[in-house]
Amino acid sequence: MKKTTTILAFAISFCGYAQNQTVNGDLTVTGNIDATGSGKRIYLGGITNSTFGIGYNSSYPDHGIFYTEGNPDFVSISPNGNSTNGVLNVYGNGYVGIGHTAPLSALHIKGTNNLTSQIRLENTAGNAHWKVIAKSDNDRLSFQAVNSSDSEVLSLSANGYIGMGTTSPGARLEIFNTEVYNTNDAPAGQDHILFSSNDPGNGNYYGGLTWNSGGRRRASIAAVREHDDTDYVGLAFFTRGTDGPGPMYESMRIARNGNVGIGVKPDHAKLEIKQTANLEALRIDGASGAFAMVVKGGSTNTTHLRSGLTIGQNYFVAPPANGAIIQGNVGIGTTTPGTYKLAVEGKIGARSVKVTTASWADYVFAPSYALMSLPETEAYIKENQHLPNIPSAAEVKENGFHLEEMDAKLLAKIEELTLHLIAQEKRLAAQQAEIQTLKTILKKHENQ
Repeated sequence: MKKTTTILAFAISFCGYAQNQTVNGDLTVTGNIDATGSGKRIYLGGITNSTFGIGYNSSYPDHGIFYTEGNPDFVSISPNGNSTNGVLNVYGNGYVGIGHTAPLSALHIKGTNNLTSQIRLENTAGNAHWKVIAKSDNDRLSFQAVNSSDSEVLSLSANGYIGMGTTSPGARLEIFNTEVYNTNDAPAGQDHILFSSNDPGNGNYYGGLTWNSGGRRRASIAAVREHDDTDYVGLAFFTRGTDGPGPMYESMRIARNGNVGIGVKPDHAKLEIKQTANLEALRIDGASGAFAMVVKGGSTNTTHLRSGLTIGQNYFVAPPANGAIIQGNVGIGTTTPGTYKLAVEGKIGARSVKVTTASWADYVFAPSYALMSLPETEAYIKENQHLPNIPSAAEVKENGFHLEEMDAKLLAKIEELTLHLIAQEKRLAAQQAEIQTLKTILKKHENQ
């Protein structure tokens, strides 16, 4: 009875327009109260034994606000002709259902189809609209900007995957950007992710991207300020330097100018490597038959490592195993090798040296060779102070000599000396024979 009186008093205060009515105490109504007139009508009456409500008129008694006894009790607002399935249901346990007659939480919203927004947000000016929809495809929550196409900007799937710009993310976070990346300094949507932070000062790091495991930071990537000029910003890579707890250390850096440093800040070259432990600073393993490394400087200067080392334009020429091919001039101890394939400023030590040549001194033994006589040689030496066809000391000092050519010239002198010795041996033999003949004649004369 008390519940009925409360609704009745509300109805009379709310809908009476002919004159104000005041009820002091209880009011029992066994029939209907029909307030009619030229304006809107309000119908007050019982729908069932456990439902009471306020309807629009006597023709539609289940369009309105209803109170229903149950477990729990609930109040329903229904414009659709169903007093037990209203668009808004407020239950005695504090749960509120919008489009749902059995809310499972403090607020439970159910749309009428897959496109109806469960929540819509709008600013006071009415020019910014957002809506949130529980989608049946992929069991996801869709956040959309209300515009001509109601574009979806964020999707939360039931498996915990988050999509930005995509409705079917394939990872914990997937970002799709229709904009093409460019190198402009001003951000204009061309980046998938954009990090912003305050200026940390020269030598310090901006906020970074960090991997955490077991409550400890394991690795990071961070931008680093490299100069007093704020335009000098590089990229630093951090890893742990110890097996146990301790700080991370900068393991590699890409400087603003593109130089790369591993274990060192790259101030001097495109690639600098510093190894403090007793380990290899650089090791390159290539597949069998493949180049382990190719270094190209311009169109003609190239170096490659395979089983050996090849330096030169034709870098594809395979070097001997554990050996080297150098297709250019080499200077050792000198920066000016000139036209020499190998120029050495200093001493060379070797157990064996092989020189190949197309010209050798055997021509001395040819019958047509004009052998200079010893008196002629003596006269030449007295005049020039060196052997014929041999450069002087002054010439060697100024121009040096070719080992191949000098060996051939020296051999020619040896062969000439050999010919002179042979001729001298023949003369000595002839003289010895003459002496022996004279001895024989002399002895005969002595015995007579």
